[in-house]
Amino acid sequence: MMFSSFRLLSVLLLIVFLLLQPAAANAAPDDPGIVGGQDVPDPNPYVWQVGVFIDGSLSCGGSIVADRWILTAAHCVVLQISATQIADVCRDVNLAPFRQLYQIVVGRRALSDTATGRVMNVNRCIHHPDYDPNTTVNDIALIELAEAIPNAASMIVPLMTASQEVSLGAPDVVSTITGWGGLNGYPPGPPPSNQQFPDVLQFVEIPIITNAQCVAAYEDLFGVGNSGVIDSMVCAGLPEGGRDSCQGDSGGPMVVPDGKGGYIQNGIVSTGAGCAHPGVPGIYTRISAFVDWVNSVTGMGIDLVVEKVNVTSTGVQVVIKNQGTLPVVANQGFWVDVYINPTQPPTQVNEIWNFLSAEGLVWGVDSDTTILQPGQSMTLSIGDKFYMADLSVFSGTIAADAAIYAQVDSANANTNYGGVLENHEATGGAYNNIYGPTFIQAAAAQLESRLYLPFINFGDTASLQVTSAKSRAPIMLPSRAFNAQEEE
Repeated sequence: MMFSSFRLLSVLLLIVFLLLQPAAANAAPDDPGIVGGQDVPDPNPYVWQVGVFIDGSLSCGGSIVADRWILTAAHCVVLQISATQIADVCRDVNLAPFRQLYQIVVGRRALSDTATGRVMNVNRCIHHPDYDPNTTVNDIALIELAEAIPNAASMIVPLMTASQEVSLGAPDVVSTITGWGGLNGYPPGPPPSNQQFPDVLQFVEIPIITNAQCVAAYEDLFGVGNSGVIDSMVCAGLPEGGRDSCQGDSGGPMVVPDGKGGYIQNGIVSTGAGCAHPGVPGIYTRISAFVDWVNSVTGMGIDLVVEKVNVTSTGVQVVIKNQGTLPVVANQGFWVDVYINPTQPPTQVNEIWNFLSAEGLVWGVDSDTTILQPGQSMTLSIGDKFYMADLSVFSGTIAADAAIYAQVDSANANTNYGGVLENHEATGGAYNNIYGPTFIQAAAAQLESRLYLPFINFGDTASLQVTSAKSRAPIMLPSRAFNAQEEE
């Protein structure tokens, strides 16, 4: 694989590398900034964009995907420490002193405007275990912050799944890339020494192209069979060039419209040959190929639970909360069942109320407009627009000593309400969506619900998985640099 350098500021990584390994081998290769773009509006609509700084200087971009997690490119956190070894620079054990060189700037439009935004310290970074710096395959990483970002819910960008990509991320869809990277385009080969970089965050709009078109473009450069473009990558570019990501934009987000007035992230700035050169598209890490990995590391995802149940003598209200880190978006439906005096407690997904009860209530939450953001709750009432009267049986009164269970069921594969894949479903954890039992002592009493099944803290699980991997030696991979003569 013979791409030009990564879209990264190599001189900054070289500084860190020299600190890490004064007598060792090569620094990480260069990498591409926004060419042909313009200043983002003020106020900035791309609030998820962050700057990844190394020793006080901008190195890469990234995006806010949870209150403590930044998504970026693997090559932004990995250094070549010898001819055969790579390692995470800000790993919490290996090279631990040097994670202090990393800081994340959030909420800032102009880098010089130090009165705005916030500088966050880094706890650790985790590159994809199969990342290969020689081929840029699996160029994705996560940075865990030392503390949560305040008001992060309004800054999180959702990540695209494979099913969403069919329409939202299809070829010819216009993507938006943001970053503080280089402004000057150049042909395949080493970057120019006079590259200019902006103070104000830039954005550029570029159409997605098919992988077949991308393969053809790079085979024109490097020969048949040598494109290096695979399914877990997505490409964007114009035949005439002129618009592209470039040096310093690495790790930054590629987003597309979500169809509801917002954006969803479908790519990460990864690599390419030159910047904005005619016929040479930019190459991005395809988000949909790595959503499960992101969720497994961070514990991210949708996690719906029954937060509270209000009971009166004549009705029930169920409060559903998304205690996960990803939003429930349009057409990601789910069921809610209430069991009234069941013969035995419900214990599993798809165990609808009439398996166990003579009476029960059902809501089917599926809408073109409903969005349940992380940390947000919604209240379901008898007779509201989601109430399924034809699936419910209710006498109209509830005895003071009734045993009430409530379940939010997002994994009913036998219906069209199976759009939500939750943390426990994706990782094989315990089903944590059933609440009860509670016995009503007075007709107008509020249920004091308790969790029926044990809740697994997936953040802790992810940490344990990472801890178990700390003793492994760094992945053994060769270094790589662009050689213009290899094009011939």
